[in-house]
Amino acid sequence: MAVIRIPLLFQEAVGNAAQLEVKADSVSELISNLTNEFPGLKEKFYDSQGSLNQFVNIYVNEADIRFSEGEKTHLNDTDIIDIILPIAGG
Repeated sequence: MAVIRIPLLFQEAVGNAAQLEVKADSVSELISNLTNEFPGLKEKFYDSQGSLNQFVNIYVNEADIRFSEGEKTHLNDTDIIDIILPIAGG
């Protein structure tokens, strides 16, 4: 199963877990599985139009999915998925 590292701002929605193992063949299936198991994540991953939130960056083995196949990016059992949220301030 692929390992997904959960950012601090998402951890409360997944029982305070810092990482989870998820069985999925693609990033879209991974997100679907996560949001089905943890419904509180759906609003964090998707905007009001149902598109992947532009402020949620997903990396598979340190490669940004936006520069490969996006949500269709294939996953293997040995992959490590990172969810990176931008930090802003002033």
